[in-house]
Amino acid sequence: MLKYSLMIKSSVLKNGLAIVLLPLPQFQSTTLTLQILAGSRFEKENQKGAAHLLEHLTLKGTSSFKDKLAIAKFLDELGARFSASTGKELVEFYIKFGDAGSNLERAFHFLREVVFEPLLETESLIVEKKVIQNEISADLDKPARIIHAAFNKLVWPDQRLGEDVAGELTDLEKITEEDLTSYRQQFFKPSRMVLGLAGNFDEEKALNLIQCLENYQNTPQKPKKNAPQLNLGSLVWIPRPHDKEMRFLLGFPGVSFNDKKYYPLILLSTILGGGRGSRLFQLIREKYGLVYDVGSFLKGYSDTGIFGISGEVAEENLLKVTELIMEELAKIQKDKPFTKEELNLAKRKVKGRLALGLETPASLLNWYTPQFLLSKEIESFEDFCGRIDDVTESGLQKTSQETFFQGQPTFVFTSVKDYTTELSSRLGIKGASQESKIYPAS
Repeated sequence: MLKYSLMIKSSVLKNGLAIVLLPLPQFQSTTLTLQILAGSRFEKENQKGAAHLLEHLTLKGTSSFKDKLAIAKFLDELGARFSASTGKELVEFYIKFGDAGSNLERAFHFLREVVFEPLLETESLIVEKKVIQNEISADLDKPARIIHAAFNKLVWPDQRLGEDVAGELTDLEKITEEDLTSYRQQFFKPSRMVLGLAGNFDEEKALNLIQCLENYQNTPQKPKKNAPQLNLGSLVWIPRPHDKEMRFLLGFPGVSFNDKKYYPLILLSTILGGGRGSRLFQLIREKYGLVYDVGSFLKGYSDTGIFGISGEVAEENLLKVTELIMEELAKIQKDKPFTKEELNLAKRKVKGRLALGLETPASLLNWYTPQFLLSKEIESFEDFCGRIDDVTESGLQKTSQETFFQGQPTFVFTSVKDYTTELSSRLGIKGASQESKIYPAS
């Protein structure tokens, strides 16, 4: 097994920009990434969608590459792949290329201009607003997308963390150039960034190139994100009369990935709904044949998180499936809900899948670089595996009971008919049921 922790080399420039180098000479490719602590959760009311819109606009042109065609031709010349993404906490730009000896300097200066020197022209703003509006409109009628969006809004009400990264159509229309400029000045600054470089490259040359980034200075603002408040205990029906299959999402409180309880929750999710061998899949899909797919998921942020169980089901099976899920969760309250063999199997599965997921320079950067912005400490692959191994049967049971049996869950479902009365008693949700106004019926 590769000792990933021995390869990482990190430092911080005078302006606060963190640097992560992972020399991996055995690879033919090199990946360069720049991540920014500027995701959508930091936006104010008049800035909803600004982070995502800025990501789009930075790819429209820079001081050296005047438009998208010039950018496309440059990437073709390098034989490179370039992409960007916006999440709730991070905005990321990355370029992957070969022959670093010839292409490293060109790729580096391209990424530098994209992030620090985008043109942000008025004409481009108008065009990209239209592009994103089409993107938002397309998402409005995707059942799987709707169920998660509705759930997030319920769990984090009146908080940007609970809303779509791109914002809503009305939000996008209101954003001005001044709003975007203000957001860039506040969040796109070196002290909120980490630059990562992994693969086959010359370290001395890379460090010499990186030094020029010290010329970009910070602004004096020190923005802070609001502490998120979880709101559970809702039961919501979203009418979808034209869908062939219904969706459901059952949500419980999770934790931040900085919390020590995150490790037993990873194993809990693996045992309950982590693939074909999991309890829920074997029971509901394989034994009774009531669903095509059912599983669990764990979503952690730097300071909060959720644990969810979701699936796709024919409407006539919805009540039976929820009943089986609650019966399976009830087993956890027994004295010995998890066997040693079951826990050890989950540990091997988690560690094995992570090892497979860290086989490329890009994947190693995706593991390490966000930690410099979001985590309390830098965790190596070996550190992670050690903490997974430290989880005991009693520790897993305690975390499970705290997750499932302290307070009420939130349940969101789509269907033709309203089943909120029947589901309320099955799920132990006592509050008044409500019809979702988050999305209109299809």
